[in-house]
Amino acid sequence: MGEDPYLAGKLAAALIRGVQSQGIAACVKHWNLNEEEHWRHTINVECDERALREIYSPAFEAAVREGNVWALMPAYNRFSGDFCTASKHLNLDMLEHEYGFDGALISDWNAWHDDKLAIEGGCTIQMPSVQDAVRDARIAASIATGEISSMAFDEAVRRNLRLLFRIGAFDEWPGGSANTPAHQKISRLAATESIVLLKNSRNLLPLDGNKVKRIAVIGPNADQYQTMADGSKLVTRGGSGATRPPYEITALAALKARFGEKIIYAPGISFEKHLPTVDPVAEAIAAAKSADVVIFFAGTDHEYDREFLGWGEMKGADKPDLELIGPQADLIQKITAANSKTIVILVNGSPVSVEQWQNQVPAILEAWYGGMEAGNAMTDILFGDVNPSGKLPCTFGKKLDDWLCHKLGPESFPGTGDNGVVKYLDSIWVGYRHFDEDGIEPRYPFGYGLSYTTFKYGKPALSAADMSSDKTLTVSIPVTNTGKRAGAEVVELYIHEDKPVLTRPSQELKGFAKLFLQPGETKIASFTIQWRDLSFWDEIGRSWKATPGKFEARIGSSSRDIRAVAEFKLATDLASK
Repeated sequence: MGEDPYLAGKLAAALIRGVQSQGIAACVKHWNLNEEEHWRHTINVECDERALREIYSPAFEAAVREGNVWALMPAYNRFSGDFCTASKHLNLDMLEHEYGFDGALISDWNAWHDDKLAIEGGCTIQMPSVQDAVRDARIAASIATGEISSMAFDEAVRRNLRLLFRIGAFDEWPGGSANTPAHQKISRLAATESIVLLKNSRNLLPLDGNKVKRIAVIGPNADQYQTMADGSKLVTRGGSGATRPPYEITALAALKARFGEKIIYAPGISFEKHLPTVDPVAEAIAAAKSADVVIFFAGTDHEYDREFLGWGEMKGADKPDLELIGPQADLIQKITAANSKTIVILVNGSPVSVEQWQNQVPAILEAWYGGMEAGNAMTDILFGDVNPSGKLPCTFGKKLDDWLCHKLGPESFPGTGDNGVVKYLDSIWVGYRHFDEDGIEPRYPFGYGLSYTTFKYGKPALSAADMSSDKTLTVSIPVTNTGKRAGAEVVELYIHEDKPVLTRPSQELKGFAKLFLQPGETKIASFTIQWRDLSFWDEIGRSWKATPGKFEARIGSSSRDIRAVAEFKLATDLASK
């Protein structure tokens, strides 16, 4: 759910609470240090404890402590020599004893390698298969002979029964509803609020549907299903990230429903098939020349951009680079040369490169995989029915080596091969933390997103000048919509320590708040800072520690757009396991 552990944890906990409120168990995967796809069953991760605690574990910790999640699934790979399904450090020391997790720990398919090590290492459910009866008999025999601890086995059974009671497996099903107008409305709302406006030169967006006479719709994602809804040609689309909604509205379908004959469709290229037109590029260029505006739907495809089964034709491969699939970048350049009013909408699941064409394109939107109402959501944003308010959960760099894990070479990624080792040499320097530390200018920074209106940040206020062990600190700031359109701003709080006792990121996200504002309206964004927000993992003391000194609460619109700073002090040395 993003490159930042605080953000991922808050989003995960909120989603978990919502899902489980309906009597459905959420299963968070993959705990922990889930590595690559290519050698996912054998690669051994070497990661220092500080990175494990500060970067890779907090989202899972929030899922347990704040979301009270009922199930987790360990990663396939090894950590420090042990398979994650049998890691006592991960599953018992951290997950159970520290975080207080009391739910089921479920192995993924073929990730349970040894009955004794898995059960005594905290796993409670082996993914079902046709071998269940054989496996059960084998485990029963091992329990009877004392090879497997009966205490560990009893605890596994207890956790699995607890899960069944939590989901109401022994109760009468209360009933429910699906695909109601309310469901459709919230699906559309969620999709529109996630769309990020990356560029809007000359205020090309929003488009005026009354003034635009001809709209050229081009690109491989204009009419591409990204879910497993009825009508999707591939039933595995998305892999473990797949959704199976009752329908999916593509961008082309939504635009045609709204504008009818104003729409000229010429995809130019396709992910799935050869286009029927012997020259599709020429047809797309001709459509662009004849139109008032071009909307180019670019990006990746959820059949490729997915877990394990591969990127393109490569089985079990990882995404190879940042580039758009196929000749999209070249086609975008040709289309913009034919029509300068070209809008590019990205549909994808992770950062992609825009470097070859972003200077020529006046407007860019990041729409992600928007689900069953994706097409309507994109149309709502394009024509100003909804003001974009999404912010990037990850940094968009300019080249692959902008990310430290790639810059450090094959020892850092992808490792030394099958049954080999991958070393997390980048340690805590993940995402914007590394971009800030090394002074790398991203294409689009973490937390970035534009709006059709403007916002003014006022003067921040603190509840106290210092924070001690028995207190929290509240920081608040007024934000005003200074434009002519109603809109929402995501206000972001970053914490900076002035003179840390060890090297730390220059700033880290520790709060965010979304304010919906009418033109001229002012609201207050408030954040509560706790001592853990000021802490680092002390590897010597094996505890979270915050040291006395000066800190800054930095408030802004992105990690690279800080609008206000408030200084405060921590008065006492704090530590806790």
